[in-house]
Amino acid sequence: MAAQEQVIEAFRRLGRRYQLVMVGGAERRSLENNVRIVPYRRDSRDVASWMASADAFVHAGTQETFGLAAIEAMACGIPVVAANAAALPELVDDRVGRLAQPGDPASLARALDSLWDDDLAALGAHARGRVLERFVWSRVFSGQLVTSLALTAPRSARTVAPSTEPSSTQPLGESANTVSFPLRSPTAT
Repeated sequence: MAAQEQVIEAFRRLGRRYQLVMVGGAERRSLENNVRIVPYRRDSRDVASWMASADAFVHAGTQETFGLAAIEAMACGIPVVAANAAALPELVDDRVGRLAQPGDPASLARALDSLWDDDLAALGAHARGRVLERFVWSRVFSGQLVTSLALTAPRSARTVAPSTEPSSTQPLGESANTVSFPLRSPTAT
């Protein structure tokens, strides 16, 4: 059963108390009493607005290599219910949402229903905090830069310590919390 069909089946099992809005269909239509599909949204602000207005984001895919859609939802401050497969368990735990058994609409329905046993606002706040902690561009870029430098620097020039984050009070290269490399021109002899 395809991921979209699993989500629809989960909401059919949950009944009218739960409403599913799927963004990305070719046209607006209703599939069940509690399932609506709205057309694709091109404007990222419009997509963020739809996400932020939701109580939760559901991702039943099992082939996700990074989880960008889940990260975008978490950045909007909403909990995520996802399949316990591929990269999604690296992003989602009980502090930010729920995981369901892959390919099992009944498990997905139980995971969705269990969200309301928790404080949705707190789950959403933790989700947003996780994104800010791990996925803001400055952190991603600096992590990639450190990794690239570590892979390309001569072994004798490598100084590796536990963290790649510079200390707020010491210049880069002087903190015990940095990875430092002497930088020189690639054309220097």
